[in-house]
Amino acid sequence: MSYETIRLDCQDAGSGQEGKIAWLTLNRPETANAFDATMLKDLSDVFRLLENEENCRALVIRGEGRHFSGGADLNWMKASAGLSHEENLREARKMSEMFERLYRLPFPTIALIHGAAYGGATGLTACCDIAIADKKARFCLSEVRLGILPAVILPYLSLKMRYSSLQRLSMTARPFSGKDARKAGLVEICCDQSEFSEVLKEELNGILGAGPLALKRLKSLQQSISSRLMECQTLACETIADVRSGAEAGEGFSAFFAKKSPSWVSKVETLAELN
Repeated sequence: MSYETIRLDCQDAGSGQEGKIAWLTLNRPETANAFDATMLKDLSDVFRLLENEENCRALVIRGEGRHFSGGADLNWMKASAGLSHEENLREARKMSEMFERLYRLPFPTIALIHGAAYGGATGLTACCDIAIADKKARFCLSEVRLGILPAVILPYLSLKMRYSSLQRLSMTARPFSGKDARKAGLVEICCDQSEFSEVLKEELNGILGAGPLALKRLKSLQQSISSRLMECQTLACETIADVRSGAEAGEGFSAFFAKKSPSWVSKVETLAELN
């Protein structure tokens, strides 16, 4: 099948192995592989297709061009800024469904991160079982600077990242490196991009050496242990719909597109003497 914003390829699992390895490439390099409504639908459709592929042994997700993904597409953000609460809720549920389908795939999933991985791209990273990041990759949970929050992806980030690291990085919206992402728990392996091929080969060979049914049951059991995720998703969608349709988010989006600072931005120039 062909898609407008992504590319799906398959290869044989290798000599002596049955099944396929699926390669999913985010394919909007002219926009740093940014998310828009079309990409959201394409990803959901692919994950729906793959969840029923019994011969799929693993999925690798990567980005075309210089970046994994720069997050939300600016034109999409601008169009969504004026949505009502109900419209925001529908959009949040679509995004939540896409991430849930990736998270629930019954075989191992691997993300290869290079360049930028901002906003929703960190959600894709967190939904994958294994994330391999370039040391020079840049991550960011930038939502609060717009007066919104990473609500839909927060359940998945919470399952992977250290609580204190997630709090700091989501509250300050500060960019962080591949090395920092590994320390925080968002990625499992950090290396030079030139080493991706060898590192990925080692991970895939480990997966292909395991029983497919055993891996499927292992993922299912692990996700059952984290069963509160479903409850969190409903709350996450309702929360982001409330926030995005509020005045603060409206000001944040307007300021962003006008290339101005919203009214809440300030800086500490001096500190009281510390005793």
